Amino acid sequence: MWSKAVIWEKLQALFWALLALGVVLYGNGKQNLWTLASGEQVTKLFIWVGLVCWGLIALLFIYSHGSQLVTRCRGGPFEPLSSRSWIVQAGAGCFATAFVAFTAGLFPVYFILSPVIVLVVTFGGVMGLNFIPTFGLLKPLGPPDSEHAHAD
Repeated sequence: MWSKAVIWEKLQALFWALLALGVVLYGNGKQNLWTLASGEQVTKLFIWVGLVCWGLIALLFIYSHGSQLVTRCRGGPFEPLSSRSWIVQAGAGCFATAFVAFTAGLFPVYFILSPVIVLVVTFGGVMGLNFIPTFGLLKPLGPPDSEHAHAD
């Protein structure tokens, strides 16, 4: 049932999620990352800009997958995300802005390690999504089996 590729993918996701959790809980060794981000050492404007961008990315994700789910549940055709290129462009712009904003916001605390900290927490958060159960709700998002079936 589980292939080596699936097991390897889950192990990598677990590694990134645990690494991000360690960074968030460890912080700078004295305070956790949440306490540091809400403290006086960071530039709060940049942290807020990054959080707003992450919120916009979450809304884009919900919109794109929600509209696909509704379309598929109504029996409509599967539309790849490339047909809505504006979502990809907006998501990429928000991600780049969030990365720069969080790096600039955490720079007073972590200095040169700020980009690494931001990447680890971002990758860990994204990879941690692998462990959220969907209870089969997202199955309609994939192409139906009949489209991939070979004619005999």
